[in-house]
Amino acid sequence: MYACNKPDNALIINKSKETIKVKAITSSFFYTINETRIITPDTNKTDHIEFHLKPNESLNCGHINKNLADEIPFEKLTIIKNNKTIEAKNKDEVLNLFEKNTFGIAKSPYTIVIK
Repeated sequence: MYACNKPDNALIINKSKETIKVKAITSSFFYTINETRIITPDTNKTDHIEFHLKPNESLNCGHINKNLADEIPFEKLTIIKNNKTIEAKNKDEVLNLFEKNTFGIAKSPYTIVIK
């Protein structure tokens, strides 16, 4: 049950023509259900994950109840596409990857789109 508003999803969407690889350190707000594409390379560090997204695939990474900046699903995020790397080394840099409206505010549902 939600007090006022239903939560918005946080998504990574691959709109490119290539498969992308995503490496991340998740926060306590990272959440996904029955996702078989996620692997944990180091079983001692369960917050370190990797996954691949084929063209036009997406991954739901969490539910934002109030504010994306407070409930961001990643501590760090690296996206690799054709030997090009986008790296967000902290929460502020991750936050900057999410799509924004004309006023610079993250749009909901909250998405990181790779083109």
